[in-house]
Amino acid sequence: MNASDLTHDTLKSRWQESQGAILDRYRNGELDTQATIAELTQGMDAFVNELIDYACGQLPKASRDAMFDAIAILAVGGYGRGEMFPHSDVDLLICYDNGGNQSLQQFTSEFVRICWDAGLKLGHAVRSINDTLSLCRDESQVATSLVQTRLLRGNENIHEKLRRRFEAWITKARRAFIDACEESRNKEIKEAAAAVYSLEPDVKRSPGAMRDLQLIRWIGFARHDVVKFQDLARCGALQPETVLLLEEAERYFAEIRLDLHVHSTRAQDVLTRQEQLRLTHQTGISDHAGQRAVERFMQKYFRYADQVARTARRFVELNRPSTFQERVSARVYRRLIDDTYVIVGNRLNVVSYDVASVTASLEKILSTFLVAIDQKARLSTRLLETIKQKKGSLPNEVSEESAKLFLQILENIGRIGPAVRDLYECGILELLIPHFTHARGLLQFNLYHAYTVDEHTFRTLEAMDELVTESDYKPIFLDLKSPELLPLSLILHDLGKGFEEDHSVLGAEIAREIGVRLHLESEKTNQLALLIREHLSMSVLAFRRDTSDPQVVAGFGKVVGDADTLRKLYLLTICDIQAVAPGIWNDWKSQLLHELFDRTLLCLKGEYERPHVDQQLEDIRSQAIELIAQEQSSQEKRNSALQELRSMPEYYLLSASIEGIAHEMQVALELEAGQIEILDRFDAETGTLELTIMTRQLEQPRCFHRLAGVLTALNYSILSADIYTGDTGLICDRFLVTDRYSDQEPSAKRLQTIHDRLREAIQRPVSFEKLFQKHRRYQGTAKSEPISDQKSHVVIDNDTSSQATIVDVFAHDRAGLLFTISKAIYDLDLSVTLARITTHVDQVVDVFYVTDLDGNKILDEYSRKAIRDRVQRVLDEFERYGHRLFIG
Repeated sequence: MNASDLTHDTLKSRWQESQGAILDRYRNGELDTQATIAELTQGMDAFVNELIDYACGQLPKASRDAMFDAIAILAVGGYGRGEMFPHSDVDLLICYDNGGNQSLQQFTSEFVRICWDAGLKLGHAVRSINDTLSLCRDESQVATSLVQTRLLRGNENIHEKLRRRFEAWITKARRAFIDACEESRNKEIKEAAAAVYSLEPDVKRSPGAMRDLQLIRWIGFARHDVVKFQDLARCGALQPETVLLLEEAERYFAEIRLDLHVHSTRAQDVLTRQEQLRLTHQTGISDHAGQRAVERFMQKYFRYADQVARTARRFVELNRPSTFQERVSARVYRRLIDDTYVIVGNRLNVVSYDVASVTASLEKILSTFLVAIDQKARLSTRLLETIKQKKGSLPNEVSEESAKLFLQILENIGRIGPAVRDLYECGILELLIPHFTHARGLLQFNLYHAYTVDEHTFRTLEAMDELVTESDYKPIFLDLKSPELLPLSLILHDLGKGFEEDHSVLGAEIAREIGVRLHLESEKTNQLALLIREHLSMSVLAFRRDTSDPQVVAGFGKVVGDADTLRKLYLLTICDIQAVAPGIWNDWKSQLLHELFDRTLLCLKGEYERPHVDQQLEDIRSQAIELIAQEQSSQEKRNSALQELRSMPEYYLLSASIEGIAHEMQVALELEAGQIEILDRFDAETGTLELTIMTRQLEQPRCFHRLAGVLTALNYSILSADIYTGDTGLICDRFLVTDRYSDQEPSAKRLQTIHDRLREAIQRPVSFEKLFQKHRRYQGTAKSEPISDQKSHVVIDNDTSSQATIVDVFAHDRAGLLFTISKAIYDLDLSVTLARITTHVDQVVDVFYVTDLDGNKILDEYSRKAIRDRVQRVLDEFERYGHRLFIG
């Protein structure tokens, strides 16, 4: 079609038809990824030239010829590199040498308009050569867009002049250009993804993805005047094997990005969970040996991203020219250690004549790491690169001396995280612990874990380094025997993942193998294996069980065996939770774990048996009464308060502050039959609302499920719930909730609505269907389907508690889940005496301590099976379609 045949009505369909024909050939398998991108680029070149001709249609021929002689229309950025994806931006620079003219302004206005009419995502600029180079100094994106340019139309001499002047500027401003590229890239990473291992990566912008490949080219251009990876290898800037990796990764990322664009019909660069599942199915990967197919697919992605990110980081550091000031500073402030090591700017290097000696053996390499830790420095990138190249020649066995040095490194708690990352960077960690290779890029496909196993492991070590500085935990660290076993347990604790076996059990077996490999004494190996096997036990007990029960604590005490193991397990548990995902660790979990730690420590000393607990409870009551006495002068009132305190369950007294107990008891003193008091407290830091509902049971029906239903209908997610029922009939239900649509403090009107609805639910049956319909205006769209592979199930525990039967419900988090389960328990004529609701992003564990209506534990096995089967059926129905009642 000639340019003269184009009309405004056909512009958009013109390119869509041309692009569609190319993409049809791609879908049919006639074109591979690289050929598709090349044809899309060539097709865009042809189309842009047609639009240029069309925009010039109103200009006289003489003006048109003169204009094209005075300008160069250049493809820049990704388009300039020839990387045209279906929905990429079309980046153009209309460049001129001397001042523009009326024809250029007229042409530009018309050209931009028809590009938008044609549906192109145009990114354009009209600038002189001087202005372009001036902007390069201040805007790194302008500078990097000029690294690879192509002339589409106009005067080749202007293009060549721009190239010459740009290259001359780069020669003079290499360091500034490289620093600007790195700063811009770091900013983009911060905005796009926190780590290589964020589990929904942006294939263009996330660390280790396509932008890091471009970064290597930009730095290669500035430092070596070439952009191709093969050319960088020829000039010695990259190793040949690294080039093969980078080219392979580039093809892999391009395949994914092209598929995302084609499938979504838009500029979709984020590899969402749904896209991961689709691409896994499309590529035909299957489940294998305990790993889901999607986990295997993403492990391949993360392994490429990890290699590319580390290569880019090293390449920038190794190719950054030093400034005159840095060279002077290096001479003045350098420190020489043992005539072998040089420390400059917090980085440890080796004097040039001694590099071979220092990297000749594993023992010497580990000794170098110890020197760096001792000097509070990190190994230089150049030294790490040298060690990485030497790693292949080192023996696979670990000598006693090497093991001793590695364990000495792990003794330096507070500085271990960076050291272990560097050991991983240069391949030495996997030499010491071969099982860690399996963890590279390994993930669990759920929303609870935000990082891959290797990244999570490093974050646990960094959490430990921070924890040791906190006053609450520092004494615990100081009491540790063989402290090196704590960081070693963190390194090993998840290496059993990705297999069919229970990862804690398999991890304990791996720990025993590593104990032998590192020449540990049998006692230390046994403790290490126990820490790995039980690394989830403490969180399970603290968050799902009544740890005020001496029977529960005694059972746990028998498992850990001694105080030193308990201290290590406590610290391991904290670090593990903190490193799972942002926002998982909170004060509530900290308090629950600390209570279990303290009680177990007392138990191991023989001080958390019944007499000691009774004394502790009496002390709490006495302190609460003292606070109440400051407000209540009446002895009768104080006696009534004491009676209420003695009627409340032990868990209530052991799980709240003295001040909170005293305040709630004063409220209880004023409560009459049928009266309801609601206390609320908003925590701005966490965006959570704590609601405490107090009433007297008397003739009131069991109403926990109603309260849960009201909160769900009012668009609150229930994070946790505790139920306390006293022998006097006093009920104290505590809910921790968050608004699904706002993290702001609720208004007085909103709080009043909450209070009113909760009161109504206690006083009489509520039509929840109407209630949900009434508040439907607050609802958003339904959540996507759960992505975890964990099946919902119900477990009955009749051993842990001597007074109640425990119902554990494992399920996917959905609005209305707690209401549905608690309603099923109500319909079974069971009374909930304690409930623990813990939400882990998309998975929940709802724990209910239940009794029959006479307050007795369910002893009959048939009845327990009936409870489990009934709750499971309700749960299955809810998962299939019942949850739709609760969404908009």
